[in-house]
Amino acid sequence: MRGLMFNYLLEFIEEDFGYGVVDSVIGASGVGNDGSYADGGLYADEDLLSLMSAAASVLNISTNELQVLFGHRTFRPIYEKLITIYENNVYKQNKINSAFDFIVMLDTIHYKEVVKLYPESIFPYFTLLNRTETELEFMYCSKRNLPYLAKGLLMGCAEYFKERLLIEMKEQTNEEETYFIIKKALSGS
Repeated sequence: MRGLMFNYLLEFIEEDFGYGVVDSVIGASGVGNDGSYADGGLYADEDLLSLMSAAASVLNISTNELQVLFGHRTFRPIYEKLITIYENNVYKQNKINSAFDFIVMLDTIHYKEVVKLYPESIFPYFTLLNRTETELEFMYCSKRNLPYLAKGLLMGCAEYFKERLLIEMKEQTNEEETYFIIKKALSGS
């Protein structure tokens, strides 16, 4: 996984819980580089999973809860980085005015844009199953099996676009696929 995600995780922990907690998490995780990651560097997935597990333990929450919090907090910086990188390409050609617009474009962004920059990386992919004005169904597929991180990112996406969305994660069909249904919340819901 790219070092950028490691840095986002450590920044999230520091900003929300303090540097002392980051230090405890790094020590408890057993990662060998003292928490130092180059954004563009490629690191073992297991190291990120170790950091998340250690953070959950130190914070006394489940790893799934940690992933949701981390994803929610990390959506904005990831989105803003994507906009900067691809401003003249995919974002100019396709208007993104809502969370649904962005989510539908995830596959385009990953497989036509991000993979160009990092061809050796393993990215999740998204299969759109159905889209209406009020509901979006898709399959999230990832070899890393981080559906709760994906859920947190979707929550951050809704917040970024100032939308009230109900995000439902269905039981996984296998370890690499998670089915999501996202509904626009009705007024007063």
